[in-house]
Amino acid sequence: MAGAGASLREKYKSTNSLICLLQGIMNRVTTVELRNESTATGLIENVDGFMNIKMKDVTFVSSDGTKTKMDEFFVQGPQIRYVQIPDDVNMMQVMNAQLPGMGRGLRKGRGTGRGRGRGGNTSKLPQPD
Repeated sequence: MAGAGASLREKYKSTNSLICLLQGIMNRVTTVELRNESTATGLIENVDGFMNIKMKDVTFVSSDGTKTKMDEFFVQGPQIRYVQIPDDVNMMQVMNAQLPGMGRGLRKGRGTGRGRGRGGNTSKLPQPD
């Protein structure tokens, strides 16, 4: 998880992408599908802001179907094709729970300030009768 020792870049990526969802399913068993057609199924121990995933008690299935048991497994984010989110996970609840812990929550409503428009004086515009 992008915690106290995380760089600003890592924290930004965690809060501005779905990585926060992956961080919310830590300590759960799931399957990570890799770009080379292999899969790893096991307990997610850690997910950092670059989507690097550390797992334990993993069953690794290579692209040719060979199964291998591993105590620990680490995969770099760019090598990941998909992460299967367990069916019983409420994704919105998980993301809402993760974002405030990172110093940010999901925004509600509109912000303050002038926004995109010029926001000039509208009293000079013709008023409908």
